[in-house]
Amino acid sequence: MAAKAKRQADQGLKDLSYSQAQEQLEQALAQLQSDTLPLEELPQLYAQAVALENHCRQKLEQVSQDIQKLDPDGISLSAWSEEAG
Repeated sequence: MAAKAKRQADQGLKDLSYSQAQEQLEQALAQLQSDTLPLEELPQLYAQAVALENHCRQKLEQVSQDIQKLDPDGISLSAWSEEAG
């Protein structure tokens, strides 16, 4: 049953635009930083935030690839990378 719920959640993410996913991610982060979030909800909300972040990264990567296909010599885009902490 958990696998079915995950597939449904993944499908829901797939249908989100970048802007929608970013908005939901911002809402999730605000809830995670809230003092009113019940401890029991923390893992699920954290997992949702991670999935939304990954979705946004994938969308950005796809746009970067699309731009490079359109004009491979026109601009140089660096790959999305983690910032050093």
